[in-house]
Amino acid sequence: MTDFAQYDDRVPAMLTVISRSENVASSKLAERLYDELTESSDYLVVVFADNGMPITANYDIGNGW
Repeated sequence: MTDFAQYDDRVPAMLTVISRSENVASSKLAERLYDELTESSDYLVVVFADNGMPITANYDIGNGW
C-alpha cells in the first residue's frame, strides 16, 4: 500500500486529453503533457487506459489494481 502521507500538500485531479487538431493526435498531446507535468516533482501523475487500468505513474501506485 502506498503511503500518501508524504504527498499531503498535493490534491488529486483528473484530466482527459482530447486534441482538436488534425495534425496532433490525442495520444501525442497526452505524452507531451505527461512529460511537462512530471518534469518537476510538483505533480503526482497516473495515466490510465480507456479501460481504467493504470499505464504509468511518476510515483509508486502499488499493485492493488
